[in-house]
Amino acid sequence: MLNNINKVKNILSKLIIATQCFKKVLKIKKTKIALIILELLQKEGFIYGYNVCSYNNNFYFVYLKYSGNINCSLSKGLFLNKKIIFTNINNFEKNSLYLIFNKRGFSINKINKKNIGCYVIIRF
Repeated sequence: MLNNINKVKNILSKLIIATQCFKKVLKIKKTKIALIILELLQKEGFIYGYNVCSYNNNFYFVYLKYSGNINCSLSKGLFLNKKIIFTNINNFEKNSLYLIFNKRGFSINKINKKNIGCYVIIRF
């Protein structure tokens, strides 16, 4: 579990740095975790999309998303690394989106009572 979380944090940190540098395309190593995270980010509208690199099948090209001159909310990501339990659920902002990991996998949503027992990786 910790190994997967570290891989996710590595991918997200590359994406955040690339958006802060206003890159349009980023190359990320092709793994199962990368595919899960990229699909999730595309579904939620944080990136335009991704595809397999044409000259090297071991990498994805990720197309980063910006709105006008302002970065998308991906660049404002804040790593938290907290487990949600009953005592700290009120410490999370109600209207923010979080990337969470639980026994069903990764998801992006708001924190509520249903999320108790999961691990919060990043706040968008």
